[in-house]
Amino acid sequence: YSAGVPIVSGVPESFLQLALGRWLFGIPNPIIVMALVLGGLWILVERTAVGQEIQAVGGNPVGQSGVLFDRHYKDQAARFAEGIYEAEYLSESDITAHTQSTLTLEPAR
Repeated sequence: YSAGVPIVSGVPESFLQLALGRWLFGIPNPIIVMALVLGGLWILVERTAVGQEIQAVGGNPVGQSGVLFDRHYKDQAARFAEGIYEAEYLSESDITAHTQSTLTLEPAR
């Protein structure tokens, strides 16, 4: 509305209620809709077979370490060149479960 005059006419009242209304505890409807959509997407990605298929994949042709003489240097290069990708472990629990070795760097004293 602008000075009491509708800017757009012909919009159904139900759409205006969805866009401008407040259903729960005064929370704007778009926030509730966003939370429901995010919840649904989380369930899709984390709890369904389809979700497991669409999660991140990739490859690192110089290996996970990138260190020239490390045993993992270039261990993925051939698979990467063939277009074969591996699951990318993005959560802390996945990284912990799949870590084979670590390298700790400490500054010289």
